[in-house]
Amino acid sequence: NRSMLKETSRTAVQKMVDAGCNEDAARALEDIEDYKGAITLYVRAKKFDEAETLAQRISPDLVDFVKRARVQHT
Repeated sequence: NRSMLKETSRTAVQKMVDAGCNEDAARALEDIEDYKGAITLYVRAKKFDEAETLAQRISPDLVDFVKRARVQHT
C-alpha cells in the first residue's frame, strides 16, 4: 500500500541524510512526491539548480526560498 511505501521511503531517506547523502535523499523524496522536502535537501546539498528547477514546477513560493538560500550560501 502507498502509505507503507512512503513510510519505508522516509526511513531510507533519513538514513541517507544521516550518512550525508542529501542529494540522493532529495531524489528519493521526489520519487514519493515530497517536493518541499526534496527542495530543502537539494539546498542543503548546495544543488541550487536542481532545487530551483523542481521549485519552478511546484510553487513560486519555493522558487523564492531557493533564491534566498542561494544568496545566503554565496
